[in-house]
Amino acid sequence: MGVIGQLFHSAHLPSDVYEELASWADGDVLEAARLVHEACATLLGLARHRPVVIAVDDVHFADEASMRTLLHLQRRIRSARVLLILNERATPSRAHSPLELELARQPYFRMIRLRLLSPEGVEGLIEAELGSPAAHELAAEFHRLSGGNPLIVRALIDDYRAYGDERPSGKAEAVVCQAFARAVLACLQRGEPELLRAARATAMLGESATPDTIAKLLETEPSTVTALLRQLETDGLMDDGRFRHERARTAVLADIPAEECAPLRLRAAGILHDEDAPHLETAGHLVAAGEATEPWAVPILESAAKQELARGNAREAIDCLELARRSRHADEVRAAALTAELVRAQWRLNTAAAVKELESLLEADVKGLLSVMDALLLLRALVWFGRWRDAAAVLARLDVTTGHVDAAEYRTTLEWLHCWYPQVITTASGVSAEKRSATSWTAMLTRGGSPETVDNAELVLQSCQAGDTVLEAVISAMHVLIHSGRVDRASFWCEYLLGEAALWRAATWRAVLLDIQAGIALRYADLPSAERHARAAMEILPAQGWGVAIGSPMAKLVLVNTRMGKFAEARSQLRQIPADSMRNTRFWLQVLHARGHYYLTTERLHAALGDFQSAGMLAGNWGLDFPSVIPWRSGLAQVYVRMGKIDAARELAREELALSGADEANVKGVCLRVLAAASDVKQGLVLLRKSADLLQACGDRYELALTFAELSQARQETGEVDRARMMTRHALQLAKACQANVLYERLLPDWNVSDETEKGGLDVLSVAERRVATLASRGLTNREISRKLHVTESTVEQHLTRAYRKLNVNRRTELPVGLPRDLTDTA
Repeated sequence: MGVIGQLFHSAHLPSDVYEELASWADGDVLEAARLVHEACATLLGLARHRPVVIAVDDVHFADEASMRTLLHLQRRIRSARVLLILNERATPSRAHSPLELELARQPYFRMIRLRLLSPEGVEGLIEAELGSPAAHELAAEFHRLSGGNPLIVRALIDDYRAYGDERPSGKAEAVVCQAFARAVLACLQRGEPELLRAARATAMLGESATPDTIAKLLETEPSTVTALLRQLETDGLMDDGRFRHERARTAVLADIPAEECAPLRLRAAGILHDEDAPHLETAGHLVAAGEATEPWAVPILESAAKQELARGNAREAIDCLELARRSRHADEVRAAALTAELVRAQWRLNTAAAVKELESLLEADVKGLLSVMDALLLLRALVWFGRWRDAAAVLARLDVTTGHVDAAEYRTTLEWLHCWYPQVITTASGVSAEKRSATSWTAMLTRGGSPETVDNAELVLQSCQAGDTVLEAVISAMHVLIHSGRVDRASFWCEYLLGEAALWRAATWRAVLLDIQAGIALRYADLPSAERHARAAMEILPAQGWGVAIGSPMAKLVLVNTRMGKFAEARSQLRQIPADSMRNTRFWLQVLHARGHYYLTTERLHAALGDFQSAGMLAGNWGLDFPSVIPWRSGLAQVYVRMGKIDAARELAREELALSGADEANVKGVCLRVLAAASDVKQGLVLLRKSADLLQACGDRYELALTFAELSQARQETGEVDRARMMTRHALQLAKACQANVLYERLLPDWNVSDETEKGGLDVLSVAERRVATLASRGLTNREISRKLHVTESTVEQHLTRAYRKLNVNRRTELPVGLPRDLTDTA
């Protein structure tokens, strides 16, 4: 009598009625029939004095005794002032109750079917809560999302109230959040268990949900499922067998109890496999279940992993591969191949995650279980983390005469070892002459090469895709362009591939490309950008993920901070470099070069001497003694100049000049400046002018500023004070532009020309000519000036020609720039 008890306790009843109710509870257990009779008599007695409305919600959940009471009551109502309102959920799986059948025979019985709200009804409900403007804009979307279910409409209103104001658009838009999800679950949980089970099965099967697949998952008949889906559509929860919003599906999925979820997932995977469904869907259920017990599961997981990688979903691919490897159906050979694929996938996200897999791959390689391509992968991973002996052993065991071999990947791996990890080549026992000999690409990286090789590098970059292409091939191609003087092309490809890496969520690629971008910025003396890119590279990929390659961004940071005068930061970075692990790599040459310049700038000449000499010795031992790899001679020559060893400095500078290729203008410019310091004043001026021309052409503003500083000193020695001041001005402007604070502060005390004097010297120029002349003096090319000022190159040339004539100079290095900075900045 639970329902009847609730009815009596929900009304304000006279005291005698309460006493009667109490007597029911205190007395002996009464027979059900008498209890029903007395309850009806009490209700009819109340109706003699006032109208009685009896309302029962969800009457289909009422207990049997309460149902008998209501049935007995309706037979005795007749002319009594009693209105009986019963609300029952109509479902196809439940037969008509005796109460419903009895009521239907009564002449005063009315059946009212509650329909879903129309779009107009939804709009009216929204208007009552949010006002007319919002109702007009939200009604159509709310009706689509709710199907007209009032409970869900009110939930959408609650979500809009909570989050609608945060929408960036000025127009009112639907917001689907927690209230919506709770309302969907509430609707399902108030219904019969069969409806909830059907909704859960539909949510789990996703795009593969059909009456047949749902019936197989629930182990029932398709006709029963069809009726249940129709009821869910009638309730506004689904449309054409699908949830009206993904948030509804995920809420239903999350509501499945954990103990039921895994078995359902496995059954769903089996059904989808039998239906020949897409492997991604089947694998998703296997991964969610955490089991791969069937023999067909392993190839499906492998296939799904490849598809996930192709879509840029490395994390999902890793989950598939890890599950496949755990399966008892994966033998030793297959498990080794799966581990190699797992490392490839991990390499995209964070190389550090692959460290724990290297031991099992090494063991498989010793047993001969790895393919050649997987052995090459292991080789690259080992050298990345500085495991030289293991890498040398893998290289010695490598036999490219058996099995499938990608010739390009094999060549790239060997070239990468030659250029960056030469110690592996020199220490590997039993390595063939083919493996020991440097290839044409290696020669290109060290000496520069033919246009054909540069074209091949461009082809590599055009065809590469983050994750599918060997990363080392991309890095090699980038360095080919840089060392061949195609720095602008390298910069373009860096920008492009960074976008691709972000799209494919390849964190390792992004980090390495940012490191290359930092090197390009450093080459142009854009010190702030170089610092920003190097720091971003180290933030994207943690230090343990970089392995020994961490030396590359850290060396750049040391050099940048040295030039910017941030000596404390440079010292801190030098202390963090893992010197022991990278001593046998080309990265160590970069560190020695950066540290040597740090010591040189801070006047620790003997320490600088040691670093430059060590760099030269290692480069010679490894066959990498070329200025494009490490210009150690010019660094050592600068130390000798400071020490007064002029002959030694001159010899080193000449030697580096002879070794420099045609495209290495920056190296030649530095060497000419060193030679000038080791020559008499007259010859020095000639050399410095050549140095300035070369450095200006290649865009190295920092080295150009140093050359201008030397030119200023030389002009002072020859008594050309005005020319000396002009050179100092150029050097100051360049140093300030690239934030080379050490050089700027060193030159500033020598500068004593007032702003008024500066401006007066340029009064003969028009505003446009002054802008062009100023930018030209700062090292910008005509093309760069045209882009900055939004004029044609021809216009730039005309302005420069007139400026030369008015100022009586012959070249841009002689331009006396006194224009206020704000004119060029606002241009």
